[in-house]
Amino acid sequence: MRYKPFYLLALILVSPIFYFWSKSSWDLLGVDTESTLIALGRLAGLLGVYLVLWQLLLIGRVKWIEKYIGLDKLANLHHYNGFFGLLFVVLHGLMILFAYASLSNWSIWLQLKQFIFVFEDTLSAIVALTLLIGIVLLSIAIVRKRMKYEWWYLTHLFTYFAILIAFGHQIELGSSLQNPAFQGYWYFWYAFVFGNLIGYRFIRPAFLFWKHDFTVEKVVQETPSTVSVYITGKRMGEYNFEAGQFAFYRFFQPGFWLEKHPFSYSAAPNGKYIRITVKNLGDFSTRLSGLKVGTKVTIEGPHGVFTANFAQSGKFLLTAGGVGITPLRSLIDVLVKKQQDIILLYGNRTENEIIFKDELEELKIKFPNLKVVHVLSGEENFSGEKGNIDREKIARLVPDLKERDVYLCGPAAMTKKLLNEVVSLGINKSQLHFEKFNL
Repeated sequence: MRYKPFYLLALILVSPIFYFWSKSSWDLLGVDTESTLIALGRLAGLLGVYLVLWQLLLIGRVKWIEKYIGLDKLANLHHYNGFFGLLFVVLHGLMILFAYASLSNWSIWLQLKQFIFVFEDTLSAIVALTLLIGIVLLSIAIVRKRMKYEWWYLTHLFTYFAILIAFGHQIELGSSLQNPAFQGYWYFWYAFVFGNLIGYRFIRPAFLFWKHDFTVEKVVQETPSTVSVYITGKRMGEYNFEAGQFAFYRFFQPGFWLEKHPFSYSAAPNGKYIRITVKNLGDFSTRLSGLKVGTKVTIEGPHGVFTANFAQSGKFLLTAGGVGITPLRSLIDVLVKKQQDIILLYGNRTENEIIFKDELEELKIKFPNLKVVHVLSGEENFSGEKGNIDREKIARLVPDLKERDVYLCGPAAMTKKLLNEVVSLGINKSQLHFEKFNL
């Protein structure tokens, strides 16, 4: 299980919290209700901050973590981790508030007022908690209303601010953190998280841009609704990525430079250029055809584990829908040269929408180990497979399915449906490879 090192690291990092909390608060448990609430409230606060800091690592595109799980699954884990992190922080505040109010025989509001005006750095902690709750609520609204990624990103910038302004409260009032050893660990944990975040999100992309001077070389219209952008630069042979991966791109041209978007590499590493291929699916992708030659580009990546590294066999079934062909196109470049047995099932609505149609035909002629089957849902007169890629077609066209690794990439509904169908045909889940690009 490739996730094991990641979970082992998380367990190692959380163990000092339980150890030092037990030294300062274990004796309070069971003494009375107030003491028990204080002890559990302290633990909840420490665990809450621990998980909130993990939020930055999970979504920080940190390479040494991502290689075990994949960026899409990290994003999913980020959602669940954020819920529990916020829950623990809220529980911390409520348990401490109710315990002290009970001990003082004060109302909740009077105790809260004392916390704010008497206890050092408590106001900043309350502001931080309010920000975190607001960030979660806004994020849910942004996702549900399918607002631009930039709004989600801008909202999450406040997470960094909330984490930083709450730090003083932890150091000043955290009973466990009065221990010099634990305080040293806490400083280390903060520095470790922010060091990785800054290094991978800002320093590394800036270094790659300085080293390679990424520049748009040309823009090619692949289909009426799809363009390929070719990016070149200096020492391109030293820019390392793997077929099937993706990266985040920012184009420094008026109308583009404020936005950063993820796109798969649609050509395998070749030492000459990077190619991304984008279908018109929205405002940003629509404008990509207007990119000018010579536009500078920053690239944050590569990311993803949708590569041949985790394949268990030398035989492959690749299934793509629409622009989902892009990572598979780069994979094909690598696999055909290794003489792997490949079947590509590629679904589109019409022939005019088939991306890389000529390239795939040339590859099929040059490499007999590649079989390409086009499936069209919107052309009744098409001489090949019609309809959608489904269980019947897979069973008929790929009789040796159980011997193959299956790579799926396409619209979310298609991917979910095909995952269930290939599993129903008896394939082992360890042979399934897919990524959901919902970052």
